[in-house]
Amino acid sequence: MINIEMALFYIIIIFSCLLRLQGIENIALGDEVYSLYIAKNPLFSSIFYDFGNPFFYFLIIKLEYLIFHFNTLGFKLTSLIFNIGAMIGLWYFLKKKFNINIANIALFLSSINLIMIYFSHEIRCYSFCMFLSPLLFYFFFQTIQKRKNVYYFIYALLGIIAINTHYYEAIFLFLNFIFGIFYLKKRKKDILKFILTNSLILLSFMPFFILVSYKGAILDKGFNSWLEDISFPLIKRQVEFIFGGIISFIFSVVFFFITLFKKTKLSKTKLFCLYFFYVIIFTLFLSIILSYIIRPMITERYFCFLIPIFIAYLSIIFASYKNKFYIGLFLIWLVSIQYGTKITDMRPMYKLENKIFDMVENNEHNYVIIRIITKSYLDISKGYENINVTTFPVNKNELQKNVQNKISEILLNDKQAIIYTTLLKPDKSNPDAKYTCYYDKKTDLCLFKITNK
Repeated sequence: MINIEMALFYIIIIFSCLLRLQGIENIALGDEVYSLYIAKNPLFSSIFYDFGNPFFYFLIIKLEYLIFHFNTLGFKLTSLIFNIGAMIGLWYFLKKKFNINIANIALFLSSINLIMIYFSHEIRCYSFCMFLSPLLFYFFFQTIQKRKNVYYFIYALLGIIAINTHYYEAIFLFLNFIFGIFYLKKRKKDILKFILTNSLILLSFMPFFILVSYKGAILDKGFNSWLEDISFPLIKRQVEFIFGGIISFIFSVVFFFITLFKKTKLSKTKLFCLYFFYVIIFTLFLSIILSYIIRPMITERYFCFLIPIFIAYLSIIFASYKNKFYIGLFLIWLVSIQYGTKITDMRPMYKLENKIFDMVENNEHNYVIIRIITKSYLDISKGYENINVTTFPVNKNELQKNVQNKISEILLNDKQAIIYTTLLKPDKSNPDAKYTCYYDKKTDLCLFKITNK
């Protein structure tokens, strides 16, 4: 006899894979290029080059390149596997702690979550962070509830991997530590073991912490200077990113208090809703405090690891209220998430040409400048000396044809080309000016200057 619940599981997984394969052939852009540079760099120590990110994700892609000689597509597929793994991990957690119906709700919500889809083949650590989240909170609860040595060991191992993948994981682990201490408050022996476990995790982070401290990156407000200072619009964007919009955030808060103050004992539903909501809210709160005290360190994608946590919270809430009125509210909530999710600081998921056309169509600049870096990844660290600069008039029909031809020509000769776009206003006093790009070593930027050559 066919198991309908398991059949649904396989259908959703297949659907998710097909959905995430869209656009996987796109070229690497932005920080993905740096990941590829690390992976292909012959120096193994290059995994420690980035003072803004710990080494573990770079170690994974470095080993993949050394063993399998992956190209760009291979690394994208790795991220996709981690992304699907995050869904399966979340499904397994909810199946074990609740039931398969709640697990399948979470699986479906994960399959259509725009953030998870967006990062599904990004060659950066974010899919891996989402993959780690369900594993961490599963073994966290196994540790504090069953208190077996094997769970302490596995949680320590996962914690070491997580904290050395992205520094925001340190906030997640710290919040787990606080929650665990309160949960184990009457078990002194278990509290001591839990403290030792977390001390081991923290100790593993010290080499990276000392390295970035030595380089001055922690207190240097000029480090990652592109990050914004704390402001209300910035905080609002993070809320929209995590919760899928302000309407969803309001729903989340309201149902959190409705669930928490139900006239029942601290049920499983209450416990996990409390935990998940606590982790989300206090991660955001602590990141804001640290950005005030140390330096700006907030942007949307840093909170990717919270997405499986929010989906777990959402699934438990959805399954806890079976009244038709609540079901109607949940459908409105779900629609609000799909329409309210904001992705403002990343590249689009569609082809590069579309990005260029949108930029030209929505501004008054007369030229679009396409910077095309055709040097190999291993030469990137030496500077962008060989950059082809092409200018196009705003005429959209001409632009589309010229851009497509130019990009096709470049990619035909160098499939690993890196393409960026910049817009410049023309010099009215010099209408025949040509633009030349050069690498400025002092600022580590590609700058433009106008020449008549």
